Amino acid sequence: MLLLTACLLVTVVAMLSKRGRPWDGEAFQPHQKLRRHLQDLAGGNVITAQRAQEMLNTYADANVPGCRKLKRPLGSNVSRSLRRGLLKNKLWPTDYKAFIRVHNTRTAEEDAQLCSFLLPHELIFALQKHGDLGRLLDKSGLDSTSQKLLQERETWAGGSLLGLGLWTDGVPCNWDRSESVEVVSLNLPGQVGKYKNLRIPLVAIPRKQVAPNTVDDMFEVLAWSFHCCSVGVHPQCRHDDLPWNPSDASRKKVGGHPLHVSGCLLQFRGDWECYAEVFKFPLWNAKKGCCWKCRCTPEEAIVL
Repeated sequence: MLLLTACLLVTVVAMLSKRGRPWDGEAFQPHQKLRRHLQDLAGGNVITAQRAQEMLNTYADANVPGCRKLKRPLGSNVSRSLRRGLLKNKLWPTDYKAFIRVHNTRTAEEDAQLCSFLLPHELIFALQKHGDLGRLLDKSGLDSTSQKLLQERETWAGGSLLGLGLWTDGVPCNWDRSESVEVVSLNLPGQVGKYKNLRIPLVAIPRKQVAPNTVDDMFEVLAWSFHCCSVGVHPQCRHDDLPWNPSDASRKKVGGHPLHVSGCLLQFRGDWECYAEVFKFPLWNAKKGCCWKCRCTPEEAIVL
């Protein structure tokens, strides 16, 4: 079963703010804006895929540039066909599928299910390929601690590195906020200006499906990808050292090739529950203590 996949990315400027459009309107012609308006409406379930396809077909009949190739017959698979058409010739990498252990809500047991990831090393490769490498390597937004850490890593690596950050957060996904989705996102802490708040989702999973081994399996994949970032080379096999799957044909072609930019993880942000799940830190109510500066336990604490 396919879990909730990483969010569909259209352009880098998609995550500039929570309420901004997922594209830069100033960068497109009117007919390009029209297509992206429809893409946003269909992707956000504001209108149905059927309705969006009907509008695209009408625009194609009216000879609106850019819509003719998206003309499709209406039918039972209209949503899938529309999604495939909009994703054709995209600049972003394809999602990486891996089995992770999750809580099966039907059987109330832990089993392996297929989960989709966007890999950090493939994202930075796409960013440097289609963007400005000098701007990408900007360090203006780094705090003093991150700057010192990056300098140490650059000395060890013998060259410039791209500073990376991870964000984890729970996002409500229904009207009464009783259910949420755990999202792990990539950010570039060195950026300033309009790219300061850039967040690129890497993986997402419903909170109700998080089992004791889910987080470990998820971060095993991410740690493998961050290792590829640090060495600056595309991997030659999957994260579990197995050969590439048929769906990884594009990855097999570039295996062993340079990324042309190397990166290292400088920051990891989340709440304490996340730190407990990822780093095995004790929870606040644990008897063994939860202080990261000392090993004091509640029994040893002095009440003043």
